[in-house]
Amino acid sequence: MKNKDIGIEEVKEKFGVTPDKVIEVQALAGDSSDNIPGVPSIGVKTAAELINEFGSVENLLKNVDKIKQPKRRQTISDNKENALISKKLVTLKDDVPTVEKIEDFIVKDLDKGKIISFLKKMEFTRLVERIEKAYGAQIDKKDILLQETKDSVSPSANVSRENYKTIFKLSELEKILEEAEKKGLIVVDVETNSLNIRQANLVGISLCIKEGDAYYLPLNQIQ
Repeated sequence: MKNKDIGIEEVKEKFGVTPDKVIEVQALAGDSSDNIPGVPSIGVKTAAELINEFGSVENLLKNVDKIKQPKRRQTISDNKENALISKKLVTLKDDVPTVEKIEDFIVKDLDKGKIISFLKKMEFTRLVERIEKAYGAQIDKKDILLQETKDSVSPSANVSRENYKTIFKLSELEKILEEAEKKGLIVVDVETNSLNIRQANLVGISLCIKEGDAYYLPLNQIQ
């Protein structure tokens, strides 16, 4: 029944009756997964035949003597209470007060930005990939802000390769940490050998304590 629109013909194909008679069939056939007893040995097909002939569970029970098959007649006669309580269980209450209008439950277009942001926050990586594949990638506002920040960096920041250094000695690292302690802040970034958080190993750490200056520590090469 998944990914399939269900109309009158589809209901008749599945239950053997029109939609308004489905609860009659369910009352006779029962459903063990929902603890609906039904009538023993009466399946959907047989239930549909009986309802198409008698119209309802109540009318069937009133005319049980008219059932041609002796065994079936006896089974239904012995399980009248089960049939009636089963019908009560499968009948949806239509007198429940509601606050929302039925139109509020219409499926709306997917809010791509909202769902992707939520899934990223919850780290549902595969779901994000599936949604982006189906609906297109979402532009992250953080990425836009980062790009705008990069674009707005003043030439006075004196950004150059010379200001980005690789640290191999603990003594050099200690000096950087001392300077960070004086400034009262430090920016830390980690480098891994995989984007998969379950398989990734830490291979390096990047540090920055002043705009335009940064340091990289390859962990397996620190002396």
